[in-house]
Amino acid sequence: MEATESKAAPANAARMGTVTIMRRLYLQLSWQTIELLVMHRRTAAEG
Repeated sequence: MEATESKAAPANAARMGTVTIMRRLYLQLSWQTIELLVMHRRTAAEG
């Protein structure tokens, strides 16, 4: 059997990956929130 070594990603790389994911989620959620607000105002104006 061969011994395999696994190394964790450096802290900076892991942190940058986490920041990137969080930024994408935040942008997506903010756009969805804006879209929902616009839809709500449209239906309120029509009703």
